[in-house]
Formats: sequence, structure tokens, C-alpha cells
Amino acid sequence: MLLPFVREVFADVETLPAFRRAASHLKEGTGRIRLSGLNPTAKALLLALLHQASRRPFSGRCPDTRQPKIWLPCCAR
Repeated sequence: MLLPFVREVFADVETLPAFRRAASHLKEGTGRIRLSGLNPTAKALLLALLHQASRRPFSGRCPDTRQPKIWLPCCAR
């Protein structure tokens, strides 16, 4: 269950031009996307939202073993 203010944050992220470009890129299957300059929590949020928006399977690569533990709760919806 998402709290209303969290749902609003997600909706705000999904309206950003950069997010829409990335989601469109994934839907078309035109290649890879690199998320850089974000903290691990922001990357996890974007991975979950991009997966939801693209409705396609994809994978993420982590620099160490701690990252998946941070990402898993956000991505396992």
C-alpha cells in the first residue's frame, strides 16, 4: 500500500521529460540506459518506475553486493 504523498511523488517523477524519454526508449527496445549521478535509493525508485512504465523485463547492474539489498524492496512490486 502506498501512502498518498508517496503516490504523488511517483506521479511527479513520471511526468519529468527525462523520465518520459527513458521510458519511451525502453518501450521501443532501442538499447541500454545508464543511470548516473543518483543515490542508490533514487536509482531503485527509477528502476521500479521504468520497469512499470515499459512493461518489459530488464536487468540492472550493481557495482557491489550492497546495492541489490537496497534496490530489492523498491523493485519487488
